[in-house]
Amino acid sequence: MQTHAILELDEGALTLTLGGRVGKTTTVAACHRQPLADWSRDSVTAALQPLALDLLQDVDGVHVVLGDRRMQHFVQVLPQMPAREVEEFVGREALRLTSMPAVGEVLASVRLVRRLPGKLVVGGSALPRSVWEPVRQAIQACGVAVHGVHSTESCLALAVPAGTEDRYAVVECAGGRARFALCDGGSPVQVRRFMVGTAESNPEALAAQLALELPRTLEWLRETGHQPPSVLVLGNRISVDEATLDTIRGDLARVVLPSLVGEASRGFEAPSLASTALLEKVAAGRTPAALSAAPRLVLPPSPLRMLWLAAAIAVGGAFLWHGARDLTVSATTAQQLAEVGREHEVLRQRLVELTGTDNGALANEDAARMTLALGRRRPISRLVAEVSEAAAADVLLDSLQFASKERVVVSGVVRGTSRAAALALLAEFASRLGGLPYLDGGGQEDVGEVAGMPNHFRFRLGLAWRMS
Repeated sequence: MQTHAILELDEGALTLTLGGRVGKTTTVAACHRQPLADWSRDSVTAALQPLALDLLQDVDGVHVVLGDRRMQHFVQVLPQMPAREVEEFVGREALRLTSMPAVGEVLASVRLVRRLPGKLVVGGSALPRSVWEPVRQAIQACGVAVHGVHSTESCLALAVPAGTEDRYAVVECAGGRARFALCDGGSPVQVRRFMVGTAESNPEALAAQLALELPRTLEWLRETGHQPPSVLVLGNRISVDEATLDTIRGDLARVVLPSLVGEASRGFEAPSLASTALLEKVAAGRTPAALSAAPRLVLPPSPLRMLWLAAAIAVGGAFLWHGARDLTVSATTAQQLAEVGREHEVLRQRLVELTGTDNGALANEDAARMTLALGRRRPISRLVAEVSEAAAADVLLDSLQFASKERVVVSGVVRGTSRAAALALLAEFASRLGGLPYLDGGGQEDVGEVAGMPNHFRFRLGLAWRMS
Protein backbone atom coordinates (compact mmCIF):
# COMPACT_ATOMS: atom_id res chain seq x y z
CA MET A 1 0.00 0.00 0.00
CA GLN A 2 1.37 3.42 -0.94
CA THR A 3 1.18 5.74 2.06
CA HIS A 4 -0.13 9.29 1.68
CA ALA A 5 0.10 12.03 4.33
CA ILE A 6 -2.47 14.75 5.03
CA LEU A 7 -1.32 17.63 7.26
CA GLU A 8 -4.24 19.71 8.55
CA LEU A 9 -3.96 23.00 10.46
CA ASP A 10 -7.15 24.03 12.19
CA GLU A 11 -8.47 25.69 15.32
CA GLY A 12 -5.67 25.27 17.87
CA ALA A 13 -4.31 21.97 16.54
CA LEU A 14 -2.09 20.40 13.90
CA THR A 15 -3.23 16.97 12.70
CA LEU A 16 -1.23 14.46 10.65
CA THR A 17 -3.20 11.66 8.97
CA LEU A 18 -1.51 8.76 7.18
CA GLY A 19 -3.28 6.23 5.02
CA GLY A 20 -3.64 4.60 1.64
CA ARG A 21 -5.74 2.36 -0.54
CA VAL A 22 -6.10 -1.39 -0.15
CA GLY A 23 -8.09 -2.72 -3.09
CA LYS A 24 -11.02 -0.33 -3.38
CA THR A 25 -11.03 0.70 0.29
CA THR A 26 -9.17 3.70 1.72
CA THR A 27 -7.71 2.97 5.14
CA VAL A 28 -6.32 5.32 7.79
CA ALA A 29 -3.07 3.93 9.18
CA ALA A 30 -2.33 6.66 11.74
CA CYS A 31 -3.70 9.98 13.00
CA HIS A 32 -1.91 12.26 15.49
CA ARG A 33 -2.89 15.71 16.78
CA GLN A 34 -0.57 18.27 18.31
CA PRO A 35 -1.67 21.50 20.06
CA LEU A 36 -0.92 24.59 18.00
CA ALA A 37 -0.85 28.00 19.63
CA ASP A 38 -0.77 29.98 16.38
CA TRP A 39 0.33 29.65 12.77
CA SER A 40 3.72 31.31 13.15
CA ARG A 41 6.79 29.58 11.75
CA ASP A 42 8.16 28.66 15.18
CA SER A 43 4.86 27.24 16.48
CA VAL A 44 4.23 25.10 13.39
CA THR A 45 7.84 23.86 13.39
CA ALA A 46 7.63 22.86 17.07
CA ALA A 47 4.38 20.94 16.50
CA LEU A 48 5.43 19.27 13.27
CA GLN A 49 9.04 18.34 14.03
CA PRO A 50 8.36 15.32 16.30
CA LEU A 51 5.69 13.98 13.92
CA ALA A 52 8.01 14.38 10.94
CA LEU A 53 10.82 12.47 12.64
CA ASP A 54 8.50 9.69 13.79
CA LEU A 55 6.01 9.25 10.93
CA LEU A 56 7.20 10.98 7.76
CA GLN A 57 10.52 9.25 7.14
CA ASP A 58 9.07 6.97 4.46
CA VAL A 59 6.63 9.51 2.95
CA ASP A 60 7.70 11.67 -0.01
CA GLY A 61 5.59 14.68 1.02
CA VAL A 62 2.35 15.96 2.50
CA HIS A 63 -0.91 17.45 1.25
CA VAL A 64 -1.70 20.46 3.44
CA VAL A 65 -5.24 21.43 4.55
CA LEU A 66 -5.68 24.94 5.98
CA GLY A 67 -8.71 25.87 8.10
CA ASP A 68 -8.10 29.62 8.36
CA ARG A 69 -11.11 31.96 8.56
CA ARG A 70 -9.46 34.27 6.00
CA MET A 71 -10.02 31.57 3.35
CA GLN A 72 -12.61 32.70 0.79
CA HIS A 73 -14.87 30.54 -1.41
CA PHE A 74 -17.32 31.31 -4.19
CA VAL A 75 -19.40 29.68 -6.93
CA GLN A 76 -20.18 31.76 -10.01
CA VAL A 77 -22.26 31.25 -13.18
CA LEU A 78 -20.34 32.48 -16.24
CA PRO A 79 -21.21 32.61 -19.94
CA GLN A 80 -19.53 30.01 -22.15
CA MET A 81 -15.90 31.14 -22.57
CA PRO A 82 -12.41 29.69 -23.03
CA ALA A 83 -10.62 28.20 -20.01
CA ARG A 84 -8.02 30.99 -20.04
CA GLU A 85 -10.69 33.67 -19.59
CA VAL A 86 -12.26 31.69 -16.71
CA GLU A 87 -8.85 31.50 -15.02
CA GLU A 88 -8.41 35.27 -15.42
CA PHE A 89 -11.84 35.87 -13.88
CA VAL A 90 -10.97 33.66 -10.88
CA GLY A 91 -7.74 35.61 -10.41
CA ARG A 92 -9.62 38.92 -10.33
CA GLU A 93 -12.27 37.52 -7.98
CA ALA A 94 -9.56 36.19 -5.65
CA LEU A 95 -8.00 39.68 -5.45
CA ARG A 96 -11.38 41.24 -4.72
CA LEU A 97 -12.37 38.78 -1.98
CA THR A 98 -9.01 38.81 -0.19
CA SER A 99 -8.42 42.57 -0.67
CA MET A 100 -4.90 41.87 -1.89
CA PRO A 101 -3.25 44.46 -4.18
CA ALA A 102 -1.38 42.10 -6.55
CA VAL A 103 -1.81 38.65 -8.08
CA GLY A 104 1.45 37.44 -6.53
CA GLU A 105 0.07 38.03 -3.03
CA VAL A 106 -2.88 35.64 -3.26
CA LEU A 107 -3.32 31.88 -3.67
CA ALA A 108 -6.27 30.75 -5.79
CA SER A 109 -7.76 27.60 -7.29
CA VAL A 110 -10.61 26.96 -9.72
CA ARG A 111 -12.84 23.95 -10.43
CA LEU A 112 -15.68 23.26 -12.85
CA VAL A 113 -18.90 22.63 -10.92
CA ARG A 114 -21.15 21.89 -13.91
CA ARG A 115 -21.86 22.89 -17.49
CA LEU A 116 -25.22 24.42 -18.45
CA PRO A 117 -26.51 25.28 -21.96
CA GLY A 118 -24.34 28.22 -22.98
CA LYS A 119 -23.02 28.68 -19.43
CA LEU A 120 -20.33 27.43 -17.04
CA VAL A 121 -20.70 27.08 -13.27
CA VAL A 122 -17.25 27.38 -11.68
CA GLY A 123 -16.09 27.34 -8.08
CA GLY A 124 -13.03 28.98 -6.62
CA SER A 125 -11.04 29.36 -3.40
CA ALA A 126 -8.65 32.15 -2.40
CA LEU A 127 -6.26 32.88 0.48
CA PRO A 128 -3.73 35.67 1.13
CA ARG A 129 -0.22 34.31 0.54
CA SER A 130 0.89 35.87 3.84
CA VAL A 131 -1.21 33.28 5.71
CA TRP A 132 0.47 30.34 3.97
CA GLU A 133 4.05 31.63 3.88
CA PRO A 134 5.04 31.00 7.55
CA VAL A 135 3.45 27.54 7.40
CA ARG A 136 5.39 26.77 4.22
CA GLN A 137 8.65 27.89 5.82
CA ALA A 138 7.98 25.73 8.88
CA ILE A 139 7.25 22.62 6.78
CA GLN A 140 10.37 23.26 4.72
CA ALA A 141 12.43 23.66 7.91
CA CYS A 142 11.27 20.16 8.96
CA GLY A 143 12.57 18.73 5.68
CA VAL A 144 9.12 17.83 4.36
CA ALA A 145 7.95 18.43 0.77
CA VAL A 146 4.51 19.89 0.01
CA HIS A 147 2.43 18.33 -2.78
CA GLY A 148 -0.43 20.82 -2.60
CA VAL A 149 -2.42 23.21 -0.40
CA HIS A 150 -6.20 22.96 0.06
CA SER A 151 -8.83 24.64 2.20
CA THR A 152 -10.73 22.75 4.89
CA GLU A 153 -14.06 23.75 3.34
CA SER A 154 -13.13 22.53 -0.17
CA CYS A 155 -12.01 19.21 1.35
CA LEU A 156 -15.27 18.92 3.29
CA ALA A 157 -17.12 19.43 0.00
CA LEU A 158 -15.32 16.35 -1.37
CA ALA A 159 -17.43 14.26 1.02
CA VAL A 160 -20.59 15.19 -0.90
CA PRO A 161 -21.73 12.34 -3.22
CA ALA A 162 -21.15 13.08 -6.90
CA GLY A 163 -23.95 13.19 -9.46
CA THR A 164 -26.78 13.93 -7.02
CA GLU A 165 -29.54 16.52 -7.40
CA ASP A 166 -29.89 17.00 -3.63
CA ARG A 167 -28.37 20.13 -2.12
CA TYR A 168 -25.81 19.19 0.53
CA ALA A 169 -24.11 20.84 3.48
CA VAL A 170 -21.33 19.50 5.71
CA VAL A 171 -20.67 20.29 9.36
CA GLU A 172 -17.52 19.41 11.34
CA CYS A 173 -16.24 20.31 14.81
CA ALA A 174 -12.72 21.25 15.90
CA GLY A 175 -11.33 23.21 18.85
CA GLY A 176 -14.71 24.01 20.39
CA ARG A 177 -16.08 25.42 17.12
CA ALA A 178 -18.27 24.00 14.38
CA ARG A 179 -17.71 24.75 10.69
CA PHE A 180 -20.80 24.62 8.43
CA ALA A 181 -20.17 24.55 4.65
CA LEU A 182 -22.96 24.79 2.07
CA CYS A 183 -21.84 22.86 -1.03
CA ASP A 184 -22.80 22.80 -4.68
CA GLY A 185 -21.42 20.07 -6.93
CA GLY A 186 -18.43 19.34 -4.70
CA SER A 187 -17.54 23.01 -4.20
CA PRO A 188 -18.16 25.16 -1.08
CA VAL A 189 -20.56 28.05 -1.64
CA GLN A 190 -21.02 29.63 1.77
CA VAL A 191 -19.34 29.00 5.15
CA ARG A 192 -20.47 29.76 8.71
CA ARG A 193 -18.70 29.06 12.00
CA PHE A 194 -20.31 28.91 15.44
CA MET A 195 -19.22 27.97 18.95
CA VAL A 196 -19.99 24.56 20.51
CA GLY A 197 -17.56 24.83 23.44
CA THR A 198 -17.20 21.79 25.70
CA ALA A 199 -20.22 20.15 24.03
CA GLU A 200 -17.80 18.82 21.39
CA SER A 201 -16.80 15.98 23.74
CA ASN A 202 -20.37 15.25 24.88
CA PRO A 203 -22.53 13.67 22.11
CA GLU A 204 -25.86 14.56 23.71
CA ALA A 205 -24.86 18.14 24.46
CA LEU A 206 -23.38 18.50 20.97
CA ALA A 207 -26.60 17.22 19.37
CA ALA A 208 -28.61 19.75 21.38
CA GLN A 209 -26.22 22.55 20.37
CA LEU A 210 -26.45 21.62 16.70
CA ALA A 211 -30.25 21.42 16.93
CA LEU A 212 -30.15 25.01 18.20
CA GLU A 213 -27.62 26.42 15.71
CA LEU A 214 -28.65 24.69 12.49
CA PRO A 215 -32.06 26.44 12.17
CA ARG A 216 -30.27 29.78 12.64
CA THR A 217 -27.79 28.82 9.95
CA LEU A 218 -30.55 27.85 7.50
CA GLU A 219 -32.32 31.16 8.14
CA TRP A 220 -29.02 33.01 7.60
CA LEU A 221 -28.63 31.25 4.23
CA ARG A 222 -32.09 32.37 3.15
CA GLU A 223 -31.36 35.97 4.17
CA THR A 224 -28.13 35.96 2.14
CA GLY A 225 -29.92 34.68 -0.97
CA HIS A 226 -28.82 31.03 -0.85
CA GLN A 227 -31.07 28.02 -1.13
CA PRO A 228 -30.83 25.95 2.10
CA PRO A 229 -29.61 22.36 1.86
CA SER A 230 -31.86 19.32 2.07
CA VAL A 231 -29.18 16.90 3.31
CA LEU A 232 -26.58 17.42 6.03
CA VAL A 233 -23.40 15.32 6.30
CA LEU A 234 -21.92 15.11 9.81
CA GLY A 235 -18.16 15.14 10.29
CA ASN A 236 -16.03 12.38 11.74
CA ARG A 237 -15.65 14.26 15.04
CA ILE A 238 -19.40 14.48 15.66
CA SER A 239 -19.87 11.13 17.37
CA VAL A 240 -23.65 10.86 17.69
CA ASP A 241 -25.71 7.72 17.22
CA GLU A 242 -28.47 7.32 14.65
CA ALA A 243 -31.16 7.78 17.29
CA THR A 244 -29.89 11.33 17.87
CA LEU A 245 -30.02 12.25 14.17
CA ASP A 246 -33.74 13.13 14.41
CA THR A 247 -32.88 15.70 17.07
CA ILE A 248 -30.44 17.40 14.71
CA ARG A 249 -32.50 17.05 11.52
CA GLY A 250 -35.12 19.74 12.14
CA ASP A 251 -36.26 21.13 8.74
CA LEU A 252 -33.68 19.10 6.83
CA ALA A 253 -34.79 16.11 4.77
CA ARG A 254 -31.92 13.91 5.96
CA VAL A 255 -28.89 13.91 8.25
CA VAL A 256 -26.30 11.30 7.29
CA LEU A 257 -23.04 10.02 8.75
CA PRO A 258 -19.88 9.95 6.59
CA SER A 259 -18.82 6.68 4.98
CA LEU A 260 -15.62 7.56 3.14
CA VAL A 261 -12.93 5.62 4.99
CA GLY A 262 -13.34 1.88 5.38
CA GLU A 263 -11.26 1.31 8.51
CA ALA A 264 -9.05 3.23 10.91
CA SER A 265 -6.23 1.54 12.80
CA ARG A 266 -6.77 1.25 16.54
CA GLY A 267 -4.92 3.44 19.00
CA PHE A 268 -5.20 6.64 16.95
CA GLU A 269 -7.50 9.62 17.13
CA ALA A 270 -10.36 9.91 14.66
CA PRO A 271 -9.23 11.94 11.63
CA SER A 272 -11.31 14.89 10.48
CA LEU A 273 -13.75 14.55 7.60
CA ALA A 274 -11.70 17.06 5.57
CA SER A 275 -8.53 14.95 5.89
CA THR A 276 -10.27 11.65 5.12
CA ALA A 277 -12.12 13.11 2.12
CA LEU A 278 -8.87 14.45 0.67
CA LEU A 279 -7.09 11.17 1.47
CA GLU A 280 -9.81 9.30 -0.42
CA LYS A 281 -9.24 11.42 -3.57
CA VAL A 282 -5.44 11.36 -3.34
CA ALA A 283 -5.30 7.58 -2.83
CA ALA A 284 -7.60 7.09 -5.83
CA GLY A 285 -5.36 9.26 -8.04
CA ARG A 286 -7.90 12.11 -8.33
CA THR A 287 -6.20 14.88 -6.34
CA PRO A 288 -8.26 18.10 -6.61
CA ALA A 289 -6.88 21.46 -7.74
CA ALA A 290 -4.50 22.98 -5.20
CA LEU A 291 -4.17 26.57 -4.02
CA SER A 292 -0.38 26.37 -4.25
CA ALA A 293 -0.47 26.06 -8.06
CA ALA A 294 -1.63 28.62 -10.62
CA PRO A 295 -5.36 28.33 -11.35
CA ARG A 296 -5.84 25.86 -14.20
CA LEU A 297 -9.22 24.82 -15.60
CA VAL A 298 -9.65 21.91 -17.99
CA LEU A 299 -12.99 22.11 -19.76
CA PRO A 300 -14.45 18.89 -21.19
CA PRO A 301 -15.62 19.08 -24.81
CA SER A 302 -19.14 20.46 -25.22
CA PRO A 303 -21.89 18.06 -26.41
CA LEU A 304 -22.09 19.90 -29.77
CA ARG A 305 -18.35 19.56 -30.29
CA MET A 306 -18.51 15.88 -29.40
CA LEU A 307 -21.32 15.47 -31.95
CA TRP A 308 -19.27 17.18 -34.66
CA LEU A 309 -16.26 15.05 -33.77
CA ALA A 310 -18.30 11.85 -33.99
CA ALA A 311 -19.74 12.97 -37.34
CA ALA A 312 -16.27 13.77 -38.68
CA ILE A 313 -14.99 10.36 -37.61
CA ALA A 314 -17.98 8.67 -39.27
CA VAL A 315 -17.50 10.61 -42.54
CA GLY A 316 -13.78 9.93 -42.52
CA GLY A 317 -14.40 6.24 -41.96
CA ALA A 318 -16.89 6.18 -44.83
CA PHE A 319 -14.40 7.84 -47.20
CA LEU A 320 -11.68 5.40 -46.19
CA TRP A 321 -14.02 2.45 -46.73
CA HIS A 322 -15.10 3.70 -50.15
CA GLY A 323 -11.51 4.45 -51.10
CA ALA A 324 -10.38 0.96 -50.12
CA ARG A 325 -13.30 -0.56 -52.02
CA ASP A 326 -12.49 1.51 -55.14
CA LEU A 327 -8.87 0.45 -55.01
CA THR A 328 -9.93 -3.19 -54.76
CA VAL A 329 -12.28 -2.85 -57.76
CA SER A 330 -9.58 -1.03 -59.75
CA ALA A 331 -7.01 -3.71 -59.05
CA THR A 332 -9.47 -6.45 -60.05
CA THR A 333 -10.35 -4.66 -63.31
CA ALA A 334 -6.71 -4.12 -64.18
CA GLN A 335 -5.96 -7.78 -63.54
CA GLN A 336 -8.82 -8.85 -65.80
CA LEU A 337 -7.70 -6.50 -68.58
CA ALA A 338 -4.14 -7.78 -68.29
CA GLU A 339 -5.40 -11.34 -68.63
CA VAL A 340 -7.37 -10.43 -71.77
CA GLY A 341 -4.25 -8.80 -73.20
CA ARG A 342 -2.15 -11.88 -72.56
CA GLU A 343 -4.74 -14.13 -74.21
CA HIS A 344 -4.84 -11.80 -77.19
CA GLU A 345 -1.07 -11.97 -77.54
CA VAL A 346 -1.12 -15.78 -77.43
CA LEU A 347 -3.79 -15.92 -80.14
CA ARG A 348 -1.88 -13.46 -82.30
CA GLN A 349 1.30 -15.53 -82.09
CA ARG A 350 -0.60 -18.68 -83.04
CA LEU A 351 -2.08 -16.85 -86.05
CA VAL A 352 1.39 -15.84 -87.19
CA GLU A 353 2.59 -19.44 -86.89
CA LEU A 354 -0.38 -20.80 -88.86
CA THR A 355 -0.24 -18.25 -91.68
CA GLY A 356 3.56 -18.18 -91.85
CA THR A 357 3.52 -14.38 -92.13
CA ASP A 358 6.21 -12.46 -90.29
CA ASN A 359 5.36 -9.65 -87.87
CA GLY A 360 6.15 -6.87 -90.30
CA ALA A 361 3.99 -8.27 -93.08
CA LEU A 362 1.21 -9.03 -90.63
CA ALA A 363 1.36 -5.51 -89.32
CA ASN A 364 1.07 -4.03 -92.86
CA GLU A 365 -1.80 -6.34 -93.65
CA ASP A 366 -3.50 -5.40 -90.41
CA ALA A 367 -3.17 -1.72 -91.28
CA ALA A 368 -4.82 -2.28 -94.63
CA ARG A 369 -7.60 -4.29 -93.08
CA MET A 370 -8.07 -1.65 -90.39
CA THR A 371 -8.84 1.05 -92.94
CA LEU A 372 -11.56 -1.12 -94.43
CA ALA A 373 -12.89 -2.35 -91.06
CA LEU A 374 -13.25 1.08 -89.51
CA GLY A 375 -16.24 1.84 -91.65
CA ARG A 376 -17.89 -1.52 -91.01
CA ARG A 377 -17.26 -2.69 -87.44
CA ARG A 378 -15.51 -1.74 -84.26
CA PRO A 379 -12.27 -3.58 -83.21
CA ILE A 380 -13.48 -4.36 -79.70
CA SER A 381 -10.99 -7.12 -78.89
CA ARG A 382 -8.11 -4.97 -80.03
CA LEU A 383 -9.45 -2.04 -78.00
CA VAL A 384 -9.50 -4.10 -74.79
CA ALA A 385 -6.04 -5.47 -75.38
CA GLU A 386 -4.35 -2.20 -76.29
CA VAL A 387 -6.01 -0.23 -73.48
CA SER A 388 -4.70 -2.89 -71.10
CA GLU A 389 -1.22 -2.68 -72.60
CA ALA A 390 -1.20 1.12 -72.37
CA ALA A 391 -1.98 1.01 -68.64
CA ALA A 392 1.20 1.04 -66.51
CA ALA A 393 1.40 -0.68 -63.10
CA ASP A 394 0.20 2.43 -61.23
CA VAL A 395 -2.73 3.06 -63.59
CA LEU A 396 -5.64 1.19 -62.04
CA LEU A 397 -8.58 0.82 -64.44
CA ASP A 398 -12.12 0.83 -63.07
CA SER A 399 -14.09 0.42 -66.29
CA LEU A 400 -13.96 0.46 -70.09
CA GLN A 401 -17.25 1.52 -71.68
CA PHE A 402 -17.96 1.32 -75.41
CA ALA A 403 -20.74 0.86 -77.96
CA SER A 404 -21.00 0.85 -81.72
CA LYS A 405 -22.07 4.47 -82.09
CA GLU A 406 -21.15 5.86 -78.65
CA ARG A 407 -17.92 7.23 -77.26
CA VAL A 408 -15.29 5.03 -75.65
CA VAL A 409 -14.91 5.94 -71.95
CA VAL A 410 -11.94 4.76 -69.86
CA SER A 411 -12.03 5.47 -66.09
CA GLY A 412 -9.84 4.57 -63.16
CA VAL A 413 -7.28 5.80 -60.63
CA VAL A 414 -3.65 6.77 -61.15
CA ARG A 415 -1.20 6.89 -58.26
CA GLY A 416 2.37 8.14 -57.98
CA THR A 417 5.14 8.98 -55.55
CA SER A 418 4.08 12.63 -55.82
CA ARG A 419 1.34 14.68 -57.39
CA ALA A 420 3.56 15.61 -60.32
CA ALA A 421 4.57 11.99 -60.89
CA ALA A 422 0.95 10.83 -60.83
CA LEU A 423 -0.12 13.53 -63.32
CA ALA A 424 2.81 12.71 -65.61
CA LEU A 425 1.84 9.03 -65.54
CA LEU A 426 -1.76 9.96 -66.40
CA ALA A 427 -0.60 12.16 -69.28
CA GLU A 428 1.50 9.32 -70.67
CA PHE A 429 -1.46 6.92 -70.48
CA ALA A 430 -3.78 9.43 -72.22
CA SER A 431 -1.17 9.96 -74.92
CA ARG A 432 -0.97 6.23 -75.61
CA LEU A 433 -4.73 5.98 -75.93
CA GLY A 434 -4.82 9.01 -78.23
CA GLY A 435 -2.24 7.31 -80.46
CA LEU A 436 -4.42 4.29 -81.21
CA PRO A 437 -5.26 4.39 -84.96
CA TYR A 438 -8.96 3.65 -84.53
CA LEU A 439 -9.62 6.24 -81.81
CA ASP A 440 -9.78 10.00 -81.83
CA GLY A 441 -8.85 11.64 -78.46
CA GLY A 442 -11.02 14.72 -78.67
CA GLY A 443 -9.60 16.18 -75.44
CA GLN A 444 -12.49 15.19 -73.18
CA GLU A 445 -10.83 14.45 -69.86
CA ASP A 446 -12.12 14.62 -66.28
CA VAL A 447 -9.44 14.45 -63.54
CA GLY A 448 -9.99 14.89 -59.80
CA GLU A 449 -8.31 14.15 -56.47
CA VAL A 450 -9.15 11.12 -54.34
CA ALA A 451 -10.34 12.26 -50.88
CA GLY A 452 -8.01 11.28 -48.07
CA MET A 453 -5.44 9.72 -50.44
CA PRO A 454 -2.64 12.11 -51.46
CA ASN A 455 -0.88 11.59 -54.80
CA HIS A 456 -3.95 9.73 -56.18
CA PHE A 457 -6.14 11.06 -59.00
CA ARG A 458 -9.38 9.68 -60.39
CA PHE A 459 -9.71 10.10 -64.16
CA ARG A 460 -12.31 9.69 -66.87
CA LEU A 461 -11.07 9.83 -70.50
CA GLY A 462 -13.53 10.15 -73.42
CA LEU A 463 -12.51 9.06 -76.93
CA ALA A 464 -14.41 8.80 -80.21
CA TRP A 465 -14.32 6.04 -82.81
CA ARG A 466 -12.56 7.11 -86.01
CA MET A 467 -14.68 6.80 -89.09
CA SER A 468 -11.82 6.82 -91.63
